Amino acid sequence: MPASGGRQCVRWSCEGERCFSGVTRSTTHKPDPYWEETLGKQRDGVPGFRTGFRDPAAAAALRLLLVGNSFVHRNEGAETVTAGLLGERLGAHVWAKRYAPGGHTWAKHLADALDAGNPLHALLGAGGTQQYDYVIFQEQSQAPALGATAVAESAAALGGLIRLAKARGAQSVLLQTWAYAAGDPDNRALFPDYPTMQRQLDAGYVALAASARERLNTPAFLAPVGRAWHAVFDGSHAQDAAAELPRGKATFRALYAEDGIHPSGAGTYLEACVIASAITGCKTEGLRYAPAALPPAWPPYLQRVADAAVFERSPPEYPPYPWSSSCPLRRRRCAEASMDSMASSGSKQRITAAAPSLQDTS
Repeated sequence: MPASGGRQCVRWSCEGERCFSGVTRSTTHKPDPYWEETLGKQRDGVPGFRTGFRDPAAAAALRLLLVGNSFVHRNEGAETVTAGLLGERLGAHVWAKRYAPGGHTWAKHLADALDAGNPLHALLGAGGTQQYDYVIFQEQSQAPALGATAVAESAAALGGLIRLAKARGAQSVLLQTWAYAAGDPDNRALFPDYPTMQRQLDAGYVALAASARERLNTPAFLAPVGRAWHAVFDGSHAQDAAAELPRGKATFRALYAEDGIHPSGAGTYLEACVIASAITGCKTEGLRYAPAALPPAWPPYLQRVADAAVFERSPPEYPPYPWSSSCPLRRRRCAEASMDSMASSGSKQRITAAAPSLQDTS
């Protein structure tokens, strides 16, 4: 998409500037105080945007839509935490919305997007025009692991959703989820324990990404949250855990709510860190943003786990990230974005304020 001045740029391009959806952002871009003061308020009929801005959507460096279910809408919402991390990393506004009815499958999401009376029709379907940089799709928590028939059904629905995302200018991201802590008691034959269920989920999401690439000629990459979860399970990063954190398998169990299925606050933070790293190609390690309810010993550990899941060598069947073939300047830009963020805050204290995002929860 051409940026200002007619230059052609891509996300994390090597042209000396960072370009997002046709809006050129210099690497010294600072947050806009007006945005922070009016977040969520109506101004010129548009929530949270500056009066007289020539293009309201251009006020955000990144625009995200997260389409999922209860795996993403707990603990302030994964999109809120992701926006907080990305906003700090990029030193710019991140605009995020979520559509996440409990228990929804991709087939239900597609039906909602095609239903003129449903909020998703405006968010993603033909009922709206808002452009996004990324739409993140999370399937029902068992579906990708239920075998070939279920995966084929998910793939068919995903195809329709990806077409809608593409029409909004967005790249599609598949949120590879985690298995239940003790397997699935309702499907013991299929999911007797956590490792078995996680392996099958991982394989299912890889197959779904491959299907999108082959059937639609449209790349969809993974945010490998399940891979990060498994690293905590097998203790790969135990040496990175602060003394205040639970030890052994208790660290893993602390990623879950009491039901052993949904994420705890720590689980949602890990989920958001993986999404942030997968989208930008920048590590989350060292970021100070965290929800106020998350004990301070957790973020450094979870950031390292998330970064390893994204940046350590992925299995060969994983689809490539959109930034994986970019030039060496990408790493320097990540560092520059981090320094810009630190300079704009004027403080090295932990950031626990609400993330700079707008939400739509259903």
